[in-house]
Amino acid sequence: MDERYIVIGTSQATSECIKALLDSRKSIVGVFSLPKEKLPNNSIDLSYCQKEYGIPYFEVEDLNATSSEEIITKLNPDYIISTWPKIISKKIISIPKKLIGTHPTPLPFNKGRHPLHWMIVLSIPNSVVTFFEMNEGVDSGKILLQIPFQIGLERIHDLVIRMNKAIYDGVVKLAKILETNPDFPGSLQNHNEGNYWRTRTEDDIILDPRMTASMIKRIVRSFSSPYPNANLYCKQNLCIKIEHAEEIDETELPPNWQNLEHGQILNVTNTFLDLKVDGSVVRLFYMNQTEEVLKDVKGIHPPTYYLR
Repeated sequence: MDERYIVIGTSQATSECIKALLDSRKSIVGVFSLPKEKLPNNSIDLSYCQKEYGIPYFEVEDLNATSSEEIITKLNPDYIISTWPKIISKKIISIPKKLIGTHPTPLPFNKGRHPLHWMIVLSIPNSVVTFFEMNEGVDSGKILLQIPFQIGLERIHDLVIRMNKAIYDGVVKLAKILETNPDFPGSLQNHNEGNYWRTRTEDDIILDPRMTASMIKRIVRSFSSPYPNANLYCKQNLCIKIEHAEEIDETELPPNWQNLEHGQILNVTNTFLDLKVDGSVVRLFYMNQTEEVLKDVKGIHPPTYYLR
């Protein structure tokens, strides 16, 4: 039987699902995304799938709306593979044999929001992409497959590439499994284990000179391009965007650097500033900033100083 698939999502991960199904010679009867103005960070244009492959393509503001439900029902999918960034209703979940979700952590651990950002900030070295059968809970359905990948020490863009490779490999394997066993049961999660990560906010990407260099570097990496970068407040309600951070070797620092208070600025150029933080000095590279912005700033206070 030629299984009928729908793919829903907005990102490069969604595109990897599409590519994996096409390479597996599976029938994709529809791709769903959000309108351009509703797309979250790190989204891509998926309309190419209709132009290049003739796959029906739909942009819907609300996947759970009756109009979306009617379209999906008419497409009559056996399986839906989801990288959708929003909650999916019970009605949509019940249409295919399985609505297959993806989450880049070893469920039941690290459920919830913004997992890639959290894993970088928390120094988690390795993870897996979990493919699971969606239910009404959050990342709580039966586990179908897990594919490992490395978190690494690079920026989040590099992590996304590794995760997307794991997603591609997983969809290829899962398509073979479902071809052989359409009702593949998977395995139940142990709901007595695990944890949920909360939604990250702008407060999570504000740098504080009282932090260690390690923490600052992790926060910066977690929100580097294609995300809008971490924030360093330097004047009242004025912040600069930090794209990259490096710890400066102690041999390059002045003799008295350890006596400097947190937030002391040692050097400023058009592209970076050197900042005393907890236990070391970091070089913070900023985007579209000049020395003029910082010429009268001698030190950086904790962020609450500027947000009163």
